[in-house]
Amino acid sequence: MENSMSQKNIYILSASDRYNYGDLLFPIILIKELEKLGDYKFFNIATIKSDLSKRGALPTQNYKALYSATGQNNYLIVAGGEVLGANWSRLYSFLKPLYYKVYIKTKRKHILESLLKRLTGNKKNPIPFIPLSDELLNKFKIIYHAVGGAGISHHFCKNKIAEAFSKAIYISLREGETFKDIKENLKISKAQLTPDSAILMSDYYDIKRTDEKYIAFQIGRYKLGATLFEIKEQLELTYKRSGLPIYLIPIGNCPGHDDHIPLKWLEKHLNCPCKYIEPSNIEVIMQTIAAAKIFIGTSLHGIITAMSFCVPYIGFNPSIGKMQRYLKTWAPEPLNKTIAAQNIAEQVTTALNIDRTILKEKCQEQKLLAKSSFKKIHNSIEL
Repeated sequence: MENSMSQKNIYILSASDRYNYGDLLFPIILIKELEKLGDYKFFNIATIKSDLSKRGALPTQNYKALYSATGQNNYLIVAGGEVLGANWSRLYSFLKPLYYKVYIKTKRKHILESLLKRLTGNKKNPIPFIPLSDELLNKFKIIYHAVGGAGISHHFCKNKIAEAFSKAIYISLREGETFKDIKENLKISKAQLTPDSAILMSDYYDIKRTDEKYIAFQIGRYKLGATLFEIKEQLELTYKRSGLPIYLIPIGNCPGHDDHIPLKWLEKHLNCPCKYIEPSNIEVIMQTIAAAKIFIGTSLHGIITAMSFCVPYIGFNPSIGKMQRYLKTWAPEPLNKTIAAQNIAEQVTTALNIDRTILKEKCQEQKLLAKSSFKKIHNSIEL
């Protein structure tokens, strides 16, 4: 890739090469925000080359494109998500069902990790979303935007990670626990706290309001937090109390998420009005949540979509740490914690009665902080 000496090139690094709703939003929002602030050329990078444009996503280039960058005006933005602790083998497991089966069944995952790094040419960079190799650190000025990753200070590469973060020209974390960990334990004083950039989606997507009244419900196959029979009972009780049908919307649609499997089971077994929504693209997912009376789910970006469109929400399964941390940081009471699946019906009554003004105020607060973060990124690039 030939780069002009004067041109600033923005390489966006994210997990946007798999059909997982939230990951696909990061480069879209980032480009929309930064192109308003400066004249940049964008390159969208992920683990592999992909084209999910039919899903409403941006095509990606292979990770190796980072090593091919030339010139002096290259900036690499790690675009968001729970990415700091990601490794190569788990990243690949979300790309194809076969990879996922191999990953799950392999007991010696360190061998698989070593093999994948060697095969993909990333032997010198053990953590996909934290550039540690001298080659990448010398090619790019690095920016971390609204990223997450609990316990990163306990990583086996923590000293190298701290050094890499100290060299970054901008770094922000999307929730309070990781923010505190990096500031206090890795001594990165310049780290900032900013909401997930997907909070801005309602500024860019027009959602059609309809007369339909329903509950949007999602659940991840591996994040039930209860039996499907218990969840079924809670949804039936929710319908009995609210009179609202249940719309079942898959959000995680790649291996390792497989939302459609438990949701189709519920569609078959629920003894109350329900509808399975085919997630043909990200706008269908967004529309289903944004037009609902309430969203209930295990997906953090389902919650953030509800936040962005000022829809009440319930996150359930307290074992989902990233959701727990995000709600604690940004949600108003009583929505600021995940609940047990067995308490869904009870919490629905509470959430439906929340003052919408509070939701609008919290949404506006997050949006202002997110936009401020993009301005800081722009200023860091232009220095």
